[in-house]
Amino acid sequence: MACRWIGQDLVNSIIFEKMPDTMERLNRSLMACQDKFEAAKLQKKLSGLHELESCVDQSTQDNIKMLPHVAGKLNASFSSVIREKSHLIF
Repeated sequence: MACRWIGQDLVNSIIFEKMPDTMERLNRSLMACQDKFEAAKLQKKLSGLHELESCVDQSTQDNIKMLPHVAGKLNASFSSVIREKSHLIF
């Protein structure tokens, strides 16, 4: 819907502007899981793999919960641009 009003290039630009923060947050949380796994291996914990799986699952669930917030930010950006463009048209 937004593409028709503001153009696909602008929509892509807004998405690529907002998504790096989301991806960085996910990457950081997964790196923390990897660090915990490496520490468990050094301590020769047998539960290290299970802890890694649990950590990755929790990280994924936490990031999924953030998606409505990300969508809200994208919608706000699209709405702002649409308002600006509609003032130029009318």
